[in-house]
Amino acid sequence: MATSAITKNPFDLLGFRHRISRYVTIKDALSCALVSKAWTDDFVPAIWFKIDFDVQSRFTNLSPHTIAKYGHHIQIVMNARSLSQVSSLANASVNGLRSLHIDTAASALQHIQAYEILSRNYSSLHEIHLFAASVPSNKRESSAHYVVTPALVIFPGTISIPSKLNHLRIENLCLTYDGLVMILQGCPGLSALWVEHVDIVKPLTRSFQHMGINLLSLELMSIHYTGLSRPSLLSYFPNLTTLHTWNCDTSYAIPWDRIKDEISRHCPRLIEYRLADTTGAIVPDFLANIANNNNVSRIMFRYNNMSSDTITAILMHQAFLKSVEQFTPSSKFDLEKEEVAPVSSHFRATGHLLQLIPRCCSRLVSLCLMSHEMDMDVVERGEWACRNLVILKIRVKGLDTKEKILKAVALWRAGCWRRRQSKMNEDDAVMLKAQDQLYCSIETRVAKHLLKFVKLDLVWLGYQTWRPL
Repeated sequence: MATSAITKNPFDLLGFRHRISRYVTIKDALSCALVSKAWTDDFVPAIWFKIDFDVQSRFTNLSPHTIAKYGHHIQIVMNARSLSQVSSLANASVNGLRSLHIDTAASALQHIQAYEILSRNYSSLHEIHLFAASVPSNKRESSAHYVVTPALVIFPGTISIPSKLNHLRIENLCLTYDGLVMILQGCPGLSALWVEHVDIVKPLTRSFQHMGINLLSLELMSIHYTGLSRPSLLSYFPNLTTLHTWNCDTSYAIPWDRIKDEISRHCPRLIEYRLADTTGAIVPDFLANIANNNNVSRIMFRYNNMSSDTITAILMHQAFLKSVEQFTPSSKFDLEKEEVAPVSSHFRATGHLLQLIPRCCSRLVSLCLMSHEMDMDVVERGEWACRNLVILKIRVKGLDTKEKILKAVALWRAGCWRRRQSKMNEDDAVMLKAQDQLYCSIETRVAKHLLKFVKLDLVWLGYQTWRPL
């Protein structure tokens, strides 16, 4: 006897709605939460998962009752700057944060509330960014600008709780040397530490080495001291692999020999340099005089610092170099935004020199110079040696509209698909002709160039990022 099939709504399958909720926008999640009680239970966590006060300013208008009911769903807090924003998070139900980005110094009351939030969420926090948006002429005289180090180490009311913290950023605040050591001792899982524009004060009474930190962001003046009474902070981090540094005081005479000696002695594993100097003064000197005894694999700098001297210094590391990148402030480069990104006129006249990097650095896997506009006439004069290139983010002269960029990407992806389907070798792929009437168009020339790199997996040409398939 035949039985009729029972038709089920796929949205009623166990866990299906929950999985969908992880990929919808907040607007869509709000609509879904109104469908039924069951749907509310699945989509409310997505609505409350991340609170970014720059985007969700109305959060501060919610009633304490509403926050008390749903606050336990919040895991990420971004840009909590004002007292009203910080106060809205002071609700006891906000107790499971994984990431906290908060101004702790706007006022004495905000300072107290911010650290109360920090302490309450200490056991779950993986990432913390403490900062001061406003800095007085002498922040050392402002108690609100001092980091309360016990809040980063011990959870009030308990003996101790193992820290889950792996990323810590302290910005525009004050910290004692012993306080820094206390934080390092209390956070054994810390892997990245940003200490930016921070006054580190009072004598150091004890030394300590943190074996887990591999990324350190620190001003050049803080790495080296003019006096010999304090050791270099680099001595704290023997397993450092990435150094992010800059020099704010252009009158500061940098003793290159001593910094080179300190890096060699304390951080033998250092191979990545992020040189964020706004003047560009330290970039070629740092790479030529300090990093020349390391197997440097990654170099990052501000594009406005690009010069012939910078390229010469970069090429000193061509034997080991795997990545050359420019810093990408989110305010200028949102790689996924719905408009074509601008290009810079800087270095345009001598842009042919930049081609020496991909032509000489055979181990390069990532080239990200989003502000630079390459000329295909120049590119095609010589082969790039980096045949294993994986990530490429550049602009191309003539590829200046959304439509042209999308056409070039479509031709590249079509070539990748044909290569995969027919298992063509690399030489055959290079010879592929695009199936359109403008074989010599700028879009086709760019696609042909991209097809030379069989391992290329991420491309940005000015409008969104793309993968081959």
